[in-house]
Amino acid sequence: MHSEIAAAPTESVFLYPNDRPAEHGYTDLVDLFRGKTVAIVGLGGTGSYVLDLVSKTEVEEIHLYDSDKFERANAFRAPGAFSPDQVAAESYKVEMYQERYARFRRGIIAHPWDIGADNVADLAQQSAVFLCMPSNPIKETIFNTCPFVVDCDIGAKRDDQGGLRAG
Repeated sequence: MHSEIAAAPTESVFLYPNDRPAEHGYTDLVDLFRGKTVAIVGLGGTGSYVLDLVSKTEVEEIHLYDSDKFERANAFRAPGAFSPDQVAAESYKVEMYQERYARFRRGIIAHPWDIGADNVADLAQQSAVFLCMPSNPIKETIFNTCPFVVDCDIGAKRDDQGGLRAG
């Protein structure tokens, strides 16, 4: 049996209401995110999970930057499940995730290109930038351009003995 889900107020980023904050008394924390914008640079394994978490907040816009196509390896590193047809579609990652999260919220904006010297200024307008990409010379410029940056790259690499090490 399916119950009807009421539509969220039009001023909400969500397509249906999130009653949990009011039920548990933390609407003041939810309000901290309202009107803010976020960029996620890189939609691989880490970036897809950052998107999953951020998408459930009241941030007004989430800008996704990645020039890669969605491939089978991405399906195994992402939250949720993707159909074989979705994997075979060869869509850009940012477009795949924009479509997926548009099912419950507004304000996800796909940019199917990488951040470089020519467009790094686009990030300066964001309230927060999550860098979910491996080491890259553009990172220093991003840190110098943007007011709040979170570098999510753990830099895990194999050592000579086949073990993992940070950085």
